[in-house]
Amino acid sequence: MDYFVYLISGYSVFTGILWLIAYWFVLRQIYAPPKISQINAPEPSSFPSLSVLVPACNEADTIRPALQSILEQDYPNLEVIAINDRSTDQTGKIIDQLAAQFDNLSTVHIEDLPDGWLGKTHALKKGYEISKGDWVLATDADVCYKKSALRTIMAVAIYHDRDHISCIPKMNNNGFLHEAAFDGFASLLFSQRNLEGVPDPDSDDYFGFGAFNMFRRAVFDQTKGFEWLRMEVTDDMGIARMLRNHGAKQGVYYAFNQLELEWYGSLGKMIKGLEKNSIGIVAHYNYWKGFSIPIIWLLFLMGPLFGLFSPFIVVQVFAAGVIIAALPFNSMASYKLERPLFPFLFSVLGVLFPMYALILSTFTCLKRGGITWRGTFYPVEELREMQRVRF
Repeated sequence: MDYFVYLISGYSVFTGILWLIAYWFVLRQIYAPPKISQINAPEPSSFPSLSVLVPACNEADTIRPALQSILEQDYPNLEVIAINDRSTDQTGKIIDQLAAQFDNLSTVHIEDLPDGWLGKTHALKKGYEISKGDWVLATDADVCYKKSALRTIMAVAIYHDRDHISCIPKMNNNGFLHEAAFDGFASLLFSQRNLEGVPDPDSDDYFGFGAFNMFRRAVFDQTKGFEWLRMEVTDDMGIARMLRNHGAKQGVYYAFNQLELEWYGSLGKMIKGLEKNSIGIVAHYNYWKGFSIPIIWLLFLMGPLFGLFSPFIVVQVFAAGVIIAALPFNSMASYKLERPLFPFLFSVLGVLFPMYALILSTFTCLKRGGITWRGTFYPVEELREMQRVRF
């Protein structure tokens, strides 16, 4: 019995130390990207031409306001290309209606997907092939752009002499649990990337975000292109990795005043969305990892709580201190990310929702022998072989 008490107390102290290290590392990554609104970048004497690629599959609920917000930008020499990727709803019709209103909107309608391609990377490839801009922006069909967003962000890219920049938008969620789950997911993401190293051209660190991924065509054309990413679920990170491999000067920014996104709309939709690809992103299509990672995280999260019941006062005090330390950590994180504080205080518990999605994703992939993405089934062996990004 004494042995068990010592074991639990040691486990609590060990995980508590890991908590403190995680607090420190995650907070550093959260504070690493600057905010676009706080950079006083002068406008260039002339703006480079810009092509915006908007792939869309069954995005009828969001495509109109998203596209209109881009088309109504005051950016000079702007080309917008909307790619309808085999949609079965009204997405294609809405895109055609907007194309009749705006001369700078081109449309691509994809009816069939070639073998060995994910739908989104194939759609980006098709859009890129007809684009003409010196810069190219890959963005999602649910991101809304505020007035002059593109001018402001491009001015920063030129002022900081970047070849590739990603911007994190203001993320809107619905309800307390959805907020806490997103905050937990964001904390997980920041724990997996060294954003401090992204601006350093000598670093191997890279970062791409699907909502806003903008790059110079001249640098992208030196890479292997979308063909190399044809089966990569995290295409945004894949683009960033390719560009970094070819010496691109990269940057990541918060664009809370320029971009806005409703992330999945509800907690249920968030879990369903993460269920599609978590097995690949988190566990690299490894079933053992897919089931064991949530257990490891649960043990990590529960450690300090067990310490509160230790018979050793010093362990109790240390465990309480670790738990209390979450308050200033979450306060500083929510302030930087401009997130509501109260749900962020429960972000540690919010991590359990993406972990639950990972379990569902792993079970579904194991049962089917692969994943279904935009209506197409992909065998797990093929996905493993073609994966380019590992977290």
